[in-house]
Amino acid sequence: MNIIYGTKNFKKSFLIRIKGLRDNTMKEKTQKIRVGILPGLADLYNRLWGDSVMGEYLGLINTAIDTIGSDIIEFDLADICSTKKQFSTQVKKLSEKDVDMLLVVLGPYCASGVIAPALIDCDIPVVLWPIQSVYEIVAEEFKDDFVKLNHGVHGIQDLSNVLSKRGRYFGLLHGHYLQADFKNQLEQWAMAARGVSGFRRSNPVQFGGHFEDMLDLQIGGYDFVSQCGVKFTEISSSDFVSEREHADAGQIEKLVGDYKREFEIAKNVSDE
Repeated sequence: MNIIYGTKNFKKSFLIRIKGLRDNTMKEKTQKIRVGILPGLADLYNRLWGDSVMGEYLGLINTAIDTIGSDIIEFDLADICSTKKQFSTQVKKLSEKDVDMLLVVLGPYCASGVIAPALIDCDIPVVLWPIQSVYEIVAEEFKDDFVKLNHGVHGIQDLSNVLSKRGRYFGLLHGHYLQADFKNQLEQWAMAARGVSGFRRSNPVQFGGHFEDMLDLQIGGYDFVSQCGVKFTEISSSDFVSEREHADAGQIEKLVGDYKREFEIAKNVSDE
């Protein structure tokens, strides 16, 4: 990834999480990556199959979560959605929980026109996954009702095309949760999403001006900054001096405390 840019806070937390995956002793010190699971289901199936499919669908997703057993991901399962309003409501709820990534899950089919608006309107990294209950097709064991939770790939294909046409970035996760490399793929996407989400929440501030061609110190003017949804603030030298005169001692003390907790300070550096 080439987006490690911005605050020390983001860069430090991102690198710690990467190292934590290689060193089990770091995992306990690492805040888990929050992944919101957003399951879709065509409203037609509610009428055809009734509530029974809901129970099977939720059971499949929960089984997958338990089987994956990730040490670095905390899953937050949203309600199954079938309408634009439901998707919009659930995405908003997950956003309010500060999830780092939206994992759109389709076991059955669900039309892109129902899902896409909610994804386009939010700024959370999105990964699409056609979950399936059947690991492999064995002709002698195949049953008609297997189709219920094993044709979401058509919806993912539909949704991928629509999001691409609208310039909405997303990731694709393909495979059965029982496959040996599935967990690693999911965790790689989650780490990337945490990087993007952390970058977006970094809220960088630029104090004072800069030389005209000293581009490394200029926050504005870069497409990737705006595409990532980074909210930045530019404060002129005169405004900084003016604000400094009104600084509250209590706020300063709190900020110093925050810095001490965030950074490792050499033992030979005294409070003075």
